[in-house]
Amino acid sequence: MLNKIMRFPGFRSKAFTMSYDDGAVFDERMLDVMNKHGIKGSFNICSGSISDPEQIVKRYAGHEVAVHGREHLALARAVGADAVADILDDRRALEKMFGRVIRGMAYADGSFSDDIVALLKMLGFAYARTTQDTGRFDIPSDWLRLGATCHHTSPRLFEYTENFLSADPNAVYARYPLFFNVWGHSFEFDRMGNWELLDRLCDEIGGREDEIWYATTIEIYDYTKAYGSLIWSADSSIVYNPTLIDIYMEYRRKNVFIPSGKIINISEV
Repeated sequence: MLNKIMRFPGFRSKAFTMSYDDGAVFDERMLDVMNKHGIKGSFNICSGSISDPEQIVKRYAGHEVAVHGREHLALARAVGADAVADILDDRRALEKMFGRVIRGMAYADGSFSDDIVALLKMLGFAYARTTQDTGRFDIPSDWLRLGATCHHTSPRLFEYTENFLSADPNAVYARYPLFFNVWGHSFEFDRMGNWELLDRLCDEIGGREDEIWYATTIEIYDYTKAYGSLIWSADSSIVYNPTLIDIYMEYRRKNVFIPSGKIINISEV
């Protein structure tokens, strides 16, 4: 039996996000659907293709913007200096445009290497999403090699959706928190003429705030890292939260709320 189990804000056991690349004009239609259903996403943008910064900032309000390379270079095949410039130039441009610190990324064409991962770590990136589908709902062990559950064209998309929604967080086999991450490009809906797929996905998975945390990738990353930063006494009766994030968890089947900066005596909860 697990004694300590991370829960998402509000003691929810599930988190869902969408991660979409290239910053195409079709993101606007996609965001209309997502916003209608209260779903949040991370949008990975090539700043070199932006012609109207003001419109872009307005479009992505309430969502995460992340790096995708200023010129969309396949980093594993790029000359070292070109790879560094593509990453940093994009980050600098987006940070100036949006007025925020940007720490996330998606690899253009899914191209990366051990050297690129080491570079991103040195540059202070929190996560980088690949194009590799995992078919799972696990919390990532390596956020700089982050795989999504699936691409939206996966023939198993709605099988995964049903498994995610029906999972019982109280079952012995499903005590771990679940993280469902769908990725793709919004232009694919237009190219394939299947916008109804997006409508169906958001309709099925949205509107369940009591059980699902709709968050961006960076929010989920920050939360899980904060949970991992909890400091416990030797007998696990006292816990200290040194982070700026309130933490929710289960301890021996009991919900425990650990506010930012506070020390909690579990036996008194």
